[in-house]
Amino acid sequence: MSKSNQKYNGSSQVVQKKQNLAASEQVATGRFFLENSYLRVTVNPQGWITVEDKKQRQIYPNLHVFEVTDISKQIDKSHVPSKKTLSRLINSLRISLIETGPKKGAIRIRVRMKVKAELGGGPDQKYPRKRNVKIWTTVCLSSSSHCVEFKTRVETDPISRDVNVLLSTGCKTSQLIRQAKQTVQIQDGKRHLILNTTNPLKAELRLDNHRTLAFCLIPARKKMIPSKTFAYTLDFSPTTPK
Repeated sequence: MSKSNQKYNGSSQVVQKKQNLAASEQVATGRFFLENSYLRVTVNPQGWITVEDKKQRQIYPNLHVFEVTDISKQIDKSHVPSKKTLSRLINSLRISLIETGPKKGAIRIRVRMKVKAELGGGPDQKYPRKRNVKIWTTVCLSSSSHCVEFKTRVETDPISRDVNVLLSTGCKTSQLIRQAKQTVQIQDGKRHLILNTTNPLKAELRLDNHRTLAFCLIPARKKMIPSKTFAYTLDFSPTTPK
């Protein structure tokens, strides 16, 4: 082989490496999925999210499931709510891909639920028996990131129940590590998950088969609250942040 051919082949290999590197830094998207080099995020027709950690070969199903709890009654917290239970609350659900990359992908999930009103409502009371709760959740994944970002906007009238978000971690542990008011961490030998929020975090680890991490998105209120946006991330980084 001549020197010119060797030089040409060498330069073509460099170009090919650059192209492969550029592809690895992009986010692939579809109507129901976002994917980068580390994570694959999928949304099912019920709006539930599954995250695959491709490097650690771990799958986290049933993430970001909404739960409505009656704070005046004893609640069974032994399992993730079934699709049948949630279907009674959710009136409409729409999933749409709003950002297609290559640096960032985003899926928006719009949910409208009927939740028990202040004091239960009734024909002789000012409020109806059930009130509308509208939730818009934008799920974002950036290139070369181990984090799934959530931005949730809520519109609701006074309600007498907490609206929680459930994360089925699957970690074989009974300990929830609180790093700060806005951060909690759960892990075992194989699985690792950190929840970061911009607001003080009201969270608990339920000792069920799924080791469900539950945090309160909308607390029960007697007064109407304006439209509000909550930001939080799920961090699947292999190392614990300082």
